[in-house]
Amino acid sequence: MNILLVTEFFPDQKLPVFLGGVQARTFFVVKNLRKKHDIKILSQNAGKIEATTTSLLPRFLHALRVVRYNPKDKPNLIEASNVTAYLPAYILAKRLRVPAIAWVPDVLGEAWREHFSLPVAEAGRLLENIALKLPWDHIIAMSQTTREKLIKAGVKKEKITVVYGGVEYERLAKLKAKKFDRPTVISIARLLPYKRLNDLIDAVAILSESHPEIQCLIIGEGPEKVSLKSQISSLKLSNAVKLVGNMPYIEAMKTLKRSHLFCLPSVVEGFGIVTVEAMAAGVPYVNARITPTVEVTENGKGGLLYEPKNPRDLAEKVVTLLADGESYKRKQKEGQKLAKRYDWSIIARKTEAVYKKAIESDQY
Repeated sequence: MNILLVTEFFPDQKLPVFLGGVQARTFFVVKNLRKKHDIKILSQNAGKIEATTTSLLPRFLHALRVVRYNPKDKPNLIEASNVTAYLPAYILAKRLRVPAIAWVPDVLGEAWREHFSLPVAEAGRLLENIALKLPWDHIIAMSQTTREKLIKAGVKKEKITVVYGGVEYERLAKLKAKKFDRPTVISIARLLPYKRLNDLIDAVAILSESHPEIQCLIIGEGPEKVSLKSQISSLKLSNAVKLVGNMPYIEAMKTLKRSHLFCLPSVVEGFGIVTVEAMAAGVPYVNARITPTVEVTENGKGGLLYEPKNPRDLAEKVVTLLADGESYKRKQKEGQKLAKRYDWSIIARKTEAVYKKAIESDQY
């Protein structure tokens, strides 16, 4: 197959730095499918993804570039993988008269207004609404939760296939890394309001009263960085909480492996790839109990789930796992067993099957 993937940003292939789950999914699906197929990427550079008003112009210019794109070899299929790529990719597919597939990690709906500044929220909400009304040949949903949102938005059930996010299971399971001397909780997430990293910092403040040796590392960049730095300073946690910025993928995974617990306090997720990476690495998690995480972890296999936006409950769950060696080991085994099901080779084969079906049903 000759496949064209349209997205906003695609990481450097030699030393990838993932700025979100969309990048990670596209990267690893491409890595696996390129063993058998010709895959081309139409994207901007691998730079920062800032959801700001000033970012709307370069996103608009990229959309125009997509619409006007003239490939040397006509693709068999075009897939779009984020809200600013959907409409231009669909127009390009219709112009080239090839099947169009949308890969949808999540449907934000009204949550756009809750979590983003007004211009970005209205632009995102509008583009999402338009995308969901387009007559796609097929849609790939990243979870059953996303599928249900799509159906609620009016997408026909028969046009949706669920293909989960994935993990490099063998690589992470076998990765060697010495644990930090201090008990360490790590989070890997973009620094956005809905990721609720402020809850994690508040939980560390609670924990440090009885466990002054606790350490928290936060890998990621984003518009909340200044606010989080201020919070760390005001709580006098500079020795306990470190904002370490972005890291190349393998360095981030080594740091994850060196940690004792993983935490994703986010209240908005389509899937949560890094949670599965933590499970594969044998690092139990303490995550907010939101519907996609309950689905992906089969109601808490491999870790513990806490009440969202409740730092005290988060702190208590961290203590529970760190203090109970038997429970910790049980969660490690649970998580690694579950993570095997999400290996990228399996996810790529399922994605390939959707592509083939769309091409075989091509009406052009």
